Amino acid sequence: MTVPTDALVHINIPGGGNKVDLSPMDSDGNRWPFRCYTRLNGHPKPAFTTGWLDFVRAKGLQIGDKVTFSKLEDDAGGAPQYRIHASRLGAIKLMGAEVKARLTVPTDALAHINIPGGGNKVDLSPMDSDGNRWPFRCYTRLNGHPKPAFTTGWLAFVRAKGLQIGDKVTFSKLEDDAGGAPQYRIHASRLGAIKLMGAEVKGWADLP
Repeated sequence: MTVPTDALVHINIPGGGNKVDLSPMDSDGNRWPFRCYTRLNGHPKPAFTTGWLDFVRAKGLQIGDKVTFSKLEDDAGGAPQYRIHASRLGAIKLMGAEVKARLTVPTDALAHINIPGGGNKVDLSPMDSDGNRWPFRCYTRLNGHPKPAFTTGWLAFVRAKGLQIGDKVTFSKLEDDAGGAPQYRIHASRLGAIKLMGAEVKGWADLP
């Protein structure tokens, strides 16, 4: 995976060297060992090489998916900690209806939700970042605009996470290379003050 060059200021490559081993943690608490290489001459062109394809295969990543790589500083001066998060389908910003009744899902997400042929509903159990599963029912209209939405089970998730208008929910799908049932993930976050690289900035913080 090619890494933006300006990210190098946040990756501690030893002086005079061109590589470093990192072990970022995913949202399930698993660590993924990567080697970050740069060129010694010309454009550094940083990239994750060794270990990257293991992550790709395990997460079932596809073209168009998004990977977020972040660094958490240790205020006590310890070694920095890195996080990695893969997502698909996109993020949904919550409005009034989403915290009171149902979560409307983008129509193009239906290509990734396996509703049985001829039907208009399917039960899903996406896992959150703490490893908890949340049973939802996804409904669509049979006539006219499908207008997909999570209905049954959605408000239990809203109450448990304390979701508010303006919060963000990311729903993603991980394919099983062995042909098994796809696995879904759900992730909630809130915009607020977070600490990044030792400074307080406005950003999206995970909700427990």
